[in-house]
Amino acid sequence: MKNINKQQLKIKFSVWAQRDKIIKHRKDKPKTEGSHLVKEKSILDYEYYNCDYCGKEIKIADKWENQTGNIMELPASITNRGKIQIAIHNKCLKCFLKDLEE
Repeated sequence: MKNINKQQLKIKFSVWAQRDKIIKHRKDKPKTEGSHLVKEKSILDYEYYNCDYCGKEIKIADKWENQTGNIMELPASITNRGKIQIAIHNKCLKCFLKDLEE
């Protein structure tokens, strides 16, 4: 994972503080051929968040053991702006905390 500098981190914090909630995206299964001619409902494949650190997908699994990341709430003592929620991978967490310490 790449480390980000202090200026980029400040910009990201301001964006994260302004949003109301983290958007849950959905990925649908591909439709069959000729589905544009017939009313065919889209079938949900999986739902996911976008990681705020690396930007990749975090799939939302039924069991918490199978998830590769989740939503984390940063307290006001760290951010100096109030509570901020971020979506982050488990593998990105260590790099993110390292950037926060700097």
